[in-house]
Amino acid sequence: MKEIADNFNFASPSVFGRFFKKHTGITPLQYREGENSSQENIK
Repeated sequence: MKEIADNFNFASPSVFGRFFKKHTGITPLQYREGENSSQENIK
């Protein structure tokens, strides 16, 4: 997550995590673990 946060100029990985959850409804960890299969439209 740190690398992604750095690449997209987020202040920190936690800021990226909050942004991700706000826009997808799941955390980055849930996404990585495959819990995104119930989400059809991730923005």
